[in-house]
Amino acid sequence: MYRLVFLNGPFKGKRLAVQQGSVTIGRDPDCQVRVADDEISRKHAVIEQRADGTHVRDLGSMNGIVVNGQNCRESPIRHRDVIEIGRTRLQYLESGQAEERESRRIGHIQRLAFIAVVFVILLELAFLIRLSLWRKDALPPGSGGTSAATAAGTTDLLAEAEARLENMQRRQTDLEAPESAAPTQTATGVSQEIELLRADVQNIRQQVAELSETPAEPGPDTGIVAAAKTAAAPPPAETPAPDMPMDPFEKKALEMLKEGMTEITLSNYLRADQVFERIQIMAPDFLPAYIERARLYERRGLLAQAGEQWSEVLKRSIGTPLYNEAAAERIRISRAEVQQKAAAKADEKKGGEVTVRLSRRLSIAATEQEKFPQNDQFDEMRLLRVTLKSRGVDRDIDSQEIRVVVTFFDEDRDSREVGVTRAVVPKDALRVDGTWQPGAQQVVTAAYVVPRGFRNEELRKYSQARRYFGYLVQVYYRDELQDVDARPKTLLDKAGELQPPIHMGKPTPGARSQEVRVGTNAPAAVTSSETNSAR
Repeated sequence: MYRLVFLNGPFKGKRLAVQQGSVTIGRDPDCQVRVADDEISRKHAVIEQRADGTHVRDLGSMNGIVVNGQNCRESPIRHRDVIEIGRTRLQYLESGQAEERESRRIGHIQRLAFIAVVFVILLELAFLIRLSLWRKDALPPGSGGTSAATAAGTTDLLAEAEARLENMQRRQTDLEAPESAAPTQTATGVSQEIELLRADVQNIRQQVAELSETPAEPGPDTGIVAAAKTAAAPPPAETPAPDMPMDPFEKKALEMLKEGMTEITLSNYLRADQVFERIQIMAPDFLPAYIERARLYERRGLLAQAGEQWSEVLKRSIGTPLYNEAAAERIRISRAEVQQKAAAKADEKKGGEVTVRLSRRLSIAATEQEKFPQNDQFDEMRLLRVTLKSRGVDRDIDSQEIRVVVTFFDEDRDSREVGVTRAVVPKDALRVDGTWQPGAQQVVTAAYVVPRGFRNEELRKYSQARRYFGYLVQVYYRDELQDVDARPKTLLDKAGELQPPIHMGKPTPGARSQEVRVGTNAPAAVTSSETNSAR
């Protein structure tokens, strides 16, 4: 058994206890540890327990893993080692070491609690001693106070005087016994003392009677004691039960949902769709994202996609009140879709020209990166594959009007400033070769190449030690922006700064946007396109 402790990110401070077996880390829903990190692959790494200890192994991710600051593909891990996966840092704690440390921490807390209790008791004793001294100074004997303490003292004095009187009477009886001689001077002295005691007893009895008849008036100490009792024993109050903590993914999903709704009010439908899609990837069971995305598709006239979203709601809301609402919406969308197709066929029979105009014709279906090991020609090389698909009717899409602008970014290691890279990258917009086949997906490829010694030359010339940071992809159709994607997502903010995109000119047929020879161990970093049949 071991523990994984998150050192940063939304789960910072949380601990995962792993009993046995392998643990897969990534963004995929099938991973045992799902992390919302744009720099983490869907299935990034796995932690395995073997006969020789625990190991962490990369699953072919683009960014790899870092153990104690060292890049690696596989490494044994020991107690207190730090694993970096993407931008997320985890600490590995072995069970025995972690429990021993936990017990030491609990023992330390118990000692502190004991010291605190002793300190509080000493404070209370000091307060009581101080209070008693103050009462003696404030209420001296014979001041006529009528408190309960004075009455008790007077009663004790009366009992003592009565006892002394009884002893003196017994002594007088002994002196007057027949065996003794005639009354002497001693007997006379005792009789006088008895008379004095009787007078004192009578006086004390009278004071006690007066105290019992007169109600006690609150003195200075009475109010303090009462206030102390009131403060020490407040009436019990009902405390509401604490709310259950919200799941971090659900909390983040709610924030992103508000962001998407804001984008809709600003008519930024494409950006809103991307926000809802990210919510579904991060929290697949968060149904409001599906509902709002379905309504967004319907507003844009994409009834098929809206129906798909309501179908997802149906599958995920079985047994809940939302199921009936989702079923009704799915039926309504299906009827509207049938009416739309019937109207289109009627126009075709009349010989009319049916033109379906959509505000957005294309979208980015997927982006995949592949990183190659360095060789004698380059220090770093990455290939980015961008898969395009149509949003609706695609029979009249002209592939020659499609332009894909890929911008790569580097980060300064010292200042953390992010800017457009100076490495070898496409200079012009990428284009799709051939004709657009209905139901097919088109793929364009861009390369990021850092030649051998380029970083040292860049440091000498610009005084900047830079490294790869990410990419931004912008898809245009007939010079109209269709879709945007970036990794990390923070680069989406750079899209506005790069418009209109540079080098949007249409390349000549057959020309390549980029061509770099990289040797026989890696594919040529050329801009290309290929067609994948839709499944």
